[in-house]
Amino acid sequence: VLMMSLLSRFTPDEIEIMLVDTKRVELTQYDGVPHVINISTDPAHAVDMFGAMVEHMERRYRVAEEVGARSLPELNEKLNGEFFYPPVLIIVDELADLMMTAKEEMQDHIVRIAQKARAMGIHLIVATQSPRREIVTGILKSNLPSRMAFATTSALDSRIILDAMGAEKLLGLGDALFSEQGKPAYRVQVPFVTSAEIKSVVEH
Repeated sequence: VLMMSLLSRFTPDEIEIMLVDTKRVELTQYDGVPHVINISTDPAHAVDMFGAMVEHMERRYRVAEEVGARSLPELNEKLNGEFFYPPVLIIVDELADLMMTAKEEMQDHIVRIAQKARAMGIHLIVATQSPRREIVTGILKSNLPSRMAFATTSALDSRIILDAMGAEKLLGLGDALFSEQGKPAYRVQVPFVTSAEIKSVVEH
């Protein structure tokens, strides 16, 4: 749903999207879309991609320091058309595969991006079907305060994701709990997008 919304709203010049889909069945549908600058299906490559994005973030900060900018819009304004840094969105479909490949390195990359990158227009969404403590660690949770949980199999899984029970009582089919910046979670309904609809938008 998020990808469909972004592709419908923004041109490729206005946003860059990086996708990590180690299961190779979800986000790979967007391969070839001009907004998507990289799709990684290999966990080791994805870890390297995150490292490269951390370096890119630091480059943006160095340029911002040189021109006296404090945010991405201000940076692009001060560059006065000489160069344009578009917002970047990184979407990870299965965090567990990356954490099992290089837990410490991956955790460090995610924390650095979560702590610093937003001011420079780099944003991050991570998802997992394995909400275990060794995957959704305390360090990650403290740096990713906005979270969403779909129906979980147990109250423990709900607590790991949201720090509260409730997701185990959700109905499925897009029924979810969303907590924004650590605030109490509220119920939302996420619409369903068919593969045919995704194909139609991607082809367009």
